[in-house]
Amino acid sequence: MIRGLYTSASGMVVSQERMDVATNNLANINTPGFREQIYVSKSYPENEVVRTDDNVTQLPRGSIDQRPQVGDLNTGVASDGTYTNFEEGKLKRTENPLDLAITGDGFFTVEGDDGEEYYTRDGIFTMNEEGSLVTGNGRYVLGEEGRITVDDEVEGISVAGDGTITNGDGEVVDRLQITSFENPQRLQNRGENFFVDDGEAQPITDTDLGADFTIQQGFQEISNTDPIRELINTIEIQRLYEMNSQMISQQNEALGQSFQRVAGS
Repeated sequence: MIRGLYTSASGMVVSQERMDVATNNLANINTPGFREQIYVSKSYPENEVVRTDDNVTQLPRGSIDQRPQVGDLNTGVASDGTYTNFEEGKLKRTENPLDLAITGDGFFTVEGDDGEEYYTRDGIFTMNEEGSLVTGNGRYVLGEEGRITVDDEVEGISVAGDGTITNGDGEVVDRLQITSFENPQRLQNRGENFFVDDGEAQPITDTDLGADFTIQQGFQEISNTDPIRELINTIEIQRLYEMNSQMISQQNEALGQSFQRVAGS
């Protein structure tokens, strides 16, 4: 009975963690380039249950276990972490020349804290006072030559499918540094719609073999979260949480009655 309390409690903990992931996905359905997180759970190792009233007979050449096996006992559920769904989101036309979207593999490369490279699919960019291309929160967008600076009006900027940027005079300014990865699941979510490489994602630059992308100017990639599916998921999680909560109440009541009977005997 005590084990049952722990089993139900583990189910409530996992349900709460699943709900946190689901609500975060829903909160970012309007975040350009957002990649939904998928929660993964696992069961604790099962234990073999045998009847304890029968003895193990000891013989000179060994022992005979006469205890019949009752079955396997599952001891609850636990988190197995989350993984990121890197499937492409749909494109939305904006006509803004600084709104860029990637179709295919790859991420925009951004200069992060202390010069660290950040990666994002959010291509809603602006121009700062220096004439440099930056993200919505002011981080510099990187090209093959470093920070991208365009000394021209925004309306004159043109971005080709391969990421080549030209100004209003038709002069090539730079080319977007698009980075893809052989193992994107090794990327670490840094928040603010950014990912960082922990050293095991194995980056592939757009000049290497294996990178396949096209830049779409005047478009934004919307979140790949399916809001209907995620809403249904939250309802299911809430019901599971309530079921485990009810099980704990019932087991706690039964346990209290058992103690009263033992005390009264």
